[in-house]
Amino acid sequence: MKIFYFLLSLLTLSNLAMSFAADDPCTGDSATVKSCLKSIRDRVISLEREVANFKEAQRYGFIVFNSVANGAAVSDISSDANTHNFWKILYNDRFKMKGNCMLGPSANLNSNCYNPQLYKLGPAIYTDVVEDVNGKIVVMFSASADGIDETTMKLTNSQFLSGDSALYVSQFASGWSSVDTATSYDNDPWDRNCAVEYGATQYYSACWLYNIGSDAGSYEGSSNNSDSNWGPHLHGPTLDNLGLARGSDTSKYVRVKRITRYVLPKK
Repeated sequence: MKIFYFLLSLLTLSNLAMSFAADDPCTGDSATVKSCLKSIRDRVISLEREVANFKEAQRYGFIVFNSVANGAAVSDISSDANTHNFWKILYNDRFKMKGNCMLGPSANLNSNCYNPQLYKLGPAIYTDVVEDVNGKIVVMFSASADGIDETTMKLTNSQFLSGDSALYVSQFASGWSSVDTATSYDNDPWDRNCAVEYGATQYYSACWLYNIGSDAGSYEGSSNNSDSNWGPHLHGPTLDNLGLARGSDTSKYVRVKRITRYVLPKK
């Protein structure tokens, strides 16, 4: 794993700023999956020996997705700050990048982003992290997977490594559902579509212990699932088990500041 030391944390360095220009192989009309992944790997290898003074992003690798609380209650659906709307990803857009997960850890952790191409890196370690409203950060779980089924979005040969096993089953090892209404895009095991029900595309298991895009309202069965477009929430008992703060939120589904998924490729 050492060879894949944590590119994203270094992208704020001035000598790297020019490497993400218009000809970046991960963006633009000429970009391909192959060129993007090769570019990522090449940059990681070339920067390996320059790494020092790591923080969270440097510990866990590349950011696959980052969901940040919409504390300002932005309702504009064209704004990436509207977290609830940001995660309304359609099936045909399942491998399209949103936001920018390549700006370095400081920018990443304060803005929504989605880089699903990283699921294609092959055998890797995934780590899901949550930050509560008071700024306490904990690892929810770590897991491994060998890749992804690009049709179903099922992570292949997934294995639990550490942390909360229920979170792993619910938000990693189960099915993936998009907000499309067609049932063919619904791969969670519930008899309805969890993504449609809660307005957020993600991994589900009838339905969730954490959600990157939608609350379940102030109580189970509420018709208001957006919670002022706040975004990331944890199921209350799960949040309590992790020792996280509720703030003023006493509901069954509790607001958190952010949820982040990292991936660290294996050699």
